[in-house]
Amino acid sequence: MLTVNFQSIKSKQGLIKNLVESTKPDIVLGTETWIDSSVKDNQIFPPNYNIYRNDRNMKGGGVLIAINHDHLSTPVPELHTNCEIVWAKISLAGSKDLYLASYYNPKTSNEESIEELGRSLEKVNATKNAFIIVGGDFNLPGWNWITRTLKPESTCQKNHYKFGDILDDNGLVQLVEEPTRGPNTLDLVITNNPTRFTRTKVIPGVSDHDIVFSEIDTKPLTRKQKPRNIPLYRKANWETIKEEMIQTHEKIRNLASNGSSAEELWLLFKTQVNQSVINHIPHKIAKQKDSLPWLTPNVRKLIRRRDRLYKRKKKSADPKITSKFKEARQKVQKELRRAYWKYIENIVTPQEETQQHSNMKRFWTYIKHMKTDSSGVAPLRSDGVLHSHPVDQATILNKQFQSAFSSKETYSPEKFKSRCNMPALNLKQYYSKRFTSHVKRNIHTDSDKNIKHEPTK
Repeated sequence: MLTVNFQSIKSKQGLIKNLVESTKPDIVLGTETWIDSSVKDNQIFPPNYNIYRNDRNMKGGGVLIAINHDHLSTPVPELHTNCEIVWAKISLAGSKDLYLASYYNPKTSNEESIEELGRSLEKVNATKNAFIIVGGDFNLPGWNWITRTLKPESTCQKNHYKFGDILDDNGLVQLVEEPTRGPNTLDLVITNNPTRFTRTKVIPGVSDHDIVFSEIDTKPLTRKQKPRNIPLYRKANWETIKEEMIQTHEKIRNLASNGSSAEELWLLFKTQVNQSVINHIPHKIAKQKDSLPWLTPNVRKLIRRRDRLYKRKKKSADPKITSKFKEARQKVQKELRRAYWKYIENIVTPQEETQQHSNMKRFWTYIKHMKTDSSGVAPLRSDGVLHSHPVDQATILNKQFQSAFSSKETYSPEKFKSRCNMPALNLKQYYSKRFTSHVKRNIHTDSDKNIKHEPTK
């Protein structure tokens, strides 16, 4: 799990994609997204994640949760209160559900935001038997989390103590002990089950905040798709396939003339076609999405240097090392942006006319990979509860279909007319009206002789 302060997620696509590619997180708790509803999920996050958001605007604020789409997850909007928070739930195998929240406190002096966080946590504790994790930027720099005491020079001490009371009242523990922005620990992870966390450390961030990296020992329910076996039609032996299909055609004709049933003929045809595909068309297993193609060896080298300097900075208070780290971080951000947009430019702008066809293929492949909005059946609500498990969803849909269709029941003509609210009309009147209408349609005027004709009965 990553706890990230983005400070504008939309403007840092190269950095974020590199972060996701290098750490491969199951969960991302994000703050300061700086987006609104006009920005779609596929514009801000790499593929294969379900995104749950609570946006403010393009100038600040906003929180999100990104969960690997292999895991069964649903939003939990009933836990939201009047602060910047978003909740989601992951179903765990053989254990109580994992409830995740991403929270952002804009100011240290914002007492209302802390109180609303407490109300939200009271809701989840009052109604759910849950494993709780809340991460985000709490903006409470006064705590020394190693000694669990307030720093002597801390401001807004009332809010700090209020937050400590919230942790105690809800049985929660704060796990981050290293600074995440300058000398202050602002980005926190709180939970009611700290023994499930095997590791919590701080890694270089995508803004002036560092990222909290956590490992959690738990097993979520998954719905991972099996690898697809893709036929390579360009390499198929079409001549042999044609010959086998001609032979299959002759067999079917002979069997049909000898009285074979349609089912027998269909099974023969289907078996022969499938066998030809297997024998004469090569196949390959669909691979997972490739690593980021714009990450050149030079950019990777800069990233490794930045990470080495970050480790040295953590161990030393030497301002020269800190200055070198900041310089390396800025250079990585600059080169990542440059490499990313150069890659996009090469896709959308063909270099030569001979390359236009291949470039268009690369362009549409890129667009396909970028279309990452969640697909499939969304969580379904039944009796006020959201359900995401496939069996539960199938049961809900089945009940809905049953309620929409009538049962097998035979009605008499009189009952059918009454149910359909049909007017009473006997057959003699009905056919009399049909005949009259037919005659009127067929009477015509001969334009040459001006004689009217009537059709014979």
